[in-house]
Amino acid sequence: MASYNFVLKCTTEKGRFTLTDLNSDSTVEDLKFSLARLSQIEAGTMDFLNSSSYPPRALNIERNSMKLHELNINSGDTLIVRKRKEPENIPCQIQELNIEAARNSVDDIIRNQSGIMIRHVVPSDNSCLFASVRYILSFTGEIINNNQELRRIIAGVVENNLEKYNFAFLGKNNSDYCEWIQDPVHWGGAIELSIVSGRYKVEIVVIDTSSLITLRFGESEDYQNRIFLIYDGVHYDPLVMECEGHIQALFPSNDPGPLEMAMEIAREARASRQYTDIANFSVTCGICNVSLRGQDEMRAHAKLTGHNQFGEQ
Repeated sequence: MASYNFVLKCTTEKGRFTLTDLNSDSTVEDLKFSLARLSQIEAGTMDFLNSSSYPPRALNIERNSMKLHELNINSGDTLIVRKRKEPENIPCQIQELNIEAARNSVDDIIRNQSGIMIRHVVPSDNSCLFASVRYILSFTGEIINNNQELRRIIAGVVENNLEKYNFAFLGKNNSDYCEWIQDPVHWGGAIELSIVSGRYKVEIVVIDTSSLITLRFGESEDYQNRIFLIYDGVHYDPLVMECEGHIQALFPSNDPGPLEMAMEIAREARASRQYTDIANFSVTCGICNVSLRGQDEMRAHAKLTGHNQFGEQ
């Protein structure tokens, strides 16, 4: 195959720019090196999302020798380049709390001890929500073998309650949704979190790092326990408490201490701009050239037309 120029538009915390010095025979290592010079992100700590498709897709960049034409991108695509979240290397993601001093301590095992809330990083792929939920449930005795199994569980709940999970609730026919959610390229969101909350009888608190807004699923059901997820606009991670080797993933719903600890992690993440503002991206449909703004317009256009190739303006 003849080599050809490989132009990539990139969005980073340092701004937006276009790479023009690559070709189809350039490697992932070449791409990382070029981006490191411009973004000031170390090559070994980068995460890439291809935002020219909807939803944006994480790219597997672990093999440095891979050629760009083998990667799931095309010349002209737009990449979101972020610093990979490594909680053990980011002190701002850990907030200490003396459990003895906290009101309504989370459980007898960690009472009277010093615990920390941590962000457990799951893979940046289309199933991060499902991986986050699975990780948390694994500490409650619920064994779900993989993300696809959780997708099937959700589909089963929906399929067995046609009255509740109708077109108005799902935005598509019940059977179409069940097929759609089991496709591993599709992201999970509010609908799936509401279903998981009801299925496992637990309140789910999602903290958005860009706005510090908390979204609560199952709050009106008076569930005794809650779990925490953090969301950066593209990616979900679970928040859990660690105390002397013990992981606490389930917290009493009436305990304000863990919620404040989770909020502190989110505040620190926001202060260090660990979020992706996809709500305000200006994009163009690569198929019909319609100009769109943000995730909502991209979603609506994709649903209406079936188009799924987008490029940043």
